[in-house]
Amino acid sequence: MSARIHTHTSNRAKPPQRVQPDKKAVFKSVLESPYRIQWPYVPLNLQNTILARLLSVLEGVSEYNSAKDKAHRHGKRARRDSNASRIRKKIKAHDQTAVQTDAISDMVVDSASTDAVAVPPKPPILDHIVVGINEITRRLETQIRDLRTAVKVSSKEIQSLSDSRREIKLIFVCRDDIDPQLLISHIPHLIGTYNSARPSEPIKTVALPKDSEGTLANVMGLRRAAILAFDAECPTIDEFQSLLQPISAIAAPWLTAGDELVPTHIKQLRTSAPADMKASKEQRVAGRKAAKEAKKGKSEAKVTT
Repeated sequence: MSARIHTHTSNRAKPPQRVQPDKKAVFKSVLESPYRIQWPYVPLNLQNTILARLLSVLEGVSEYNSAKDKAHRHGKRARRDSNASRIRKKIKAHDQTAVQTDAISDMVVDSASTDAVAVPPKPPILDHIVVGINEITRRLETQIRDLRTAVKVSSKEIQSLSDSRREIKLIFVCRDDIDPQLLISHIPHLIGTYNSARPSEPIKTVALPKDSEGTLANVMGLRRAAILAFDAECPTIDEFQSLLQPISAIAAPWLTAGDELVPTHIKQLRTSAPADMKASKEQRVAGRKAAKEAKKGKSEAKVTT
């Protein structure tokens, strides 16, 4: 018995591709946008030093957030048990066993309340920290809007506004851990806009080393901590002043007063081009001519039919 031979084409076989002409890598000079704002350069050793100082400042935050989250879940469970016992009371209000059911329900609620989770004292630094891309974006937009809007308020209202809208003065960003980078591409522009309006009190920005987001999230008891900010009244912000001296502040030169021009920045764009430009052009012309003739032949065939 001879073996069966399959002559059909396999479904996994790739269709024949058009032969591509030989190409070479070329570089084209293009003008970059003059409104670009770059992140400040921070040496790696300085990044590690600032990260170590930041972790020591945030010590105890993880325990508080974990205990608070556990107490919140415990409270939800206790309220759920309480609501269930209240429903049982209404259903069995006219039952003879209502007294026993109430006693059991009270025991359940009492046991839930006695097993409450003890939450440690809140670290004072939590009142001066802003975490998250969206939250920091809103705070920066509010600060910029307040600089451009003059509002008449009383002394008491000024005090309440200063307590609720403390200005951000220091931002830590885990740039190398954020993917895609487009999520934080707007942050330098917001900071540059604010710093251009208040050059005497700029917002400093520090890029933390790679893989620092996980370390920062663990020390804070959070799932993610891609960006973190301190406000102007943070009690530990002075500990970073000596480390922040070599870091330049982000600025938008086109927003400052004066005739200072933004230097032209030319970048090289890597692309490809045919190795033989003449042969490639002749091939394109022949292809267009063949396609035109094929289209003309189809139209004539329709007319004759």
